[in-house]
Amino acid sequence: MYRFAIFGLLALLAACAAPQEQRLYLLEPPRASPGGPIEASVVAVRAVDLPAYARATAMVHIVEDGSVQQSDVARWADDPARAATVTLANQIADRTGVDVVTEPWPSDARPEAVVSVLIERFIGALGGDLTLSGRYSITGADRRSERASSGFSIVTPTQGPGFEGLARAHGVALDTLAAQIVENLR
Repeated sequence: MYRFAIFGLLALLAACAAPQEQRLYLLEPPRASPGGPIEASVVAVRAVDLPAYARATAMVHIVEDGSVQQSDVARWADDPARAATVTLANQIADRTGVDVVTEPWPSDARPEAVVSVLIERFIGALGGDLTLSGRYSITGADRRSERASSGFSIVTPTQGPGFEGLARAHGVALDTLAAQIVENLR
């Protein structure tokens, strides 16, 4: 009887110690509203530069003491820098109706404007706010003539509980950034 109790206790402990199922999240922004025309017919978006903690596939969040924590179970379904770049490009294309290419763009693409984005902070608290801040610049095709340069600081509430809400907030913040960039492309 004693052996059965030990085996039962060991089985219970093993079940408690079993790793949680990993969850993958997509970076999905809300549907972009079409806007008016811009000055360029082809726009190029360079690969978005993310801080080291935001490049990890493990989702991160900030906690009350200000430290950044990585989740053991919540992961991005795609490389975060690639997903941010593609999301921005798609949102700009949807808002403007022009062709938008990403790095490395096709050799036959002739971008009239090149967008570069440096993200300095891209993190939120579970059930709190998400902050997206940094700088972007828009240059001409020759990459020497700067058309616009601006800092940005976007704060958006998480869009629901847990990592699901945090993932949605990432998409909303990138959509807001795309809207700001489009205004400077006009």
